[in-house]
Amino acid sequence: MNSVFELSGPQADSFMTLIFDNEIENRDNDHAGNFKLNELSYWIIKKTDFSVKKYFIICTPENGVNLIRYMLDNKSVFDFKIVGDEAYNIFRIERGIPAVPNEINDFNNPLEIGLGSDVSFTKGCYIGQEVIARLDTYDKVQRSLKGITSDTDKGLTDNASIIYESKEIGKITSSVYSPNLKKNIALGLIKNEFNKNGLSVFTKDEAGTLCKINIVDLPFKK
Repeated sequence: MNSVFELSGPQADSFMTLIFDNEIENRDNDHAGNFKLNELSYWIIKKTDFSVKKYFIICTPENGVNLIRYMLDNKSVFDFKIVGDEAYNIFRIERGIPAVPNEINDFNNPLEIGLGSDVSFTKGCYIGQEVIARLDTYDKVQRSLKGITSDTDKGLTDNASIIYESKEIGKITSSVYSPNLKKNIALGLIKNEFNKNGLSVFTKDEAGTLCKINIVDLPFKK
C-alpha cells in the first residue's frame, strides 16, 4: 500500500525545487520520475490542472511521514501548510476543479467537466474512446461545468435540480460555503444554451426552499 500526497499552489515549483533539488524543475508535466530524499524513494508526477501547479507524490506510508516532517522543518520562507478535506474542498470548488464522485463519475464525460486536456485523441483502444472522439469532432458536448452563487443564508444541495422558467437545465454537483467569497457557492453541470455568465436561475436550498442562484464563469472571482 502506498500513500499519495498532493502539493499545489503558486509556490509549488520553487518549494519542490528546494526540497528535491533543481532536477525536478526540468521535469515535464504528466511524467512520473523517481527522486531520493535522505536515501528514501519517492515517485513524483508534475501537473498543471485548471491553472493550478501541483505535484503528486507517491511513496510508502513510512516515507510519507518522513517527507512531511522534512518539509515542515525545512520550509524556509514558503507558506507550506497541511490542509484537511474541508479546506481542500473549498479550494477546489472555488477553482472549478472536478472531483470524484461529484463530477468525475460514470454519468459525466471528461469533456463536460473540463478534463479535455487529460484525454488522448490519438491513443487507440480505451473504454469510451469512440464516444469521446465523436463528441469532440462533431461539437456535440451538450453540458459544461459552471459556477453557481447564492445570496441565501442556507447552503445549496448537491444533486439538486437547476431550474429556468420551470425547466430543468442542470444539476448541482458540489456545494460549499466560501469564507473567501463570503457566500454559498457550488459547481453545476448545465446545458450549454443556458450557461451564460450572470443568468439568474433557481434551485432548492438545504431547507427545501426554492431560492434564486446565479450562473458564473469559473474560477470564482470576488
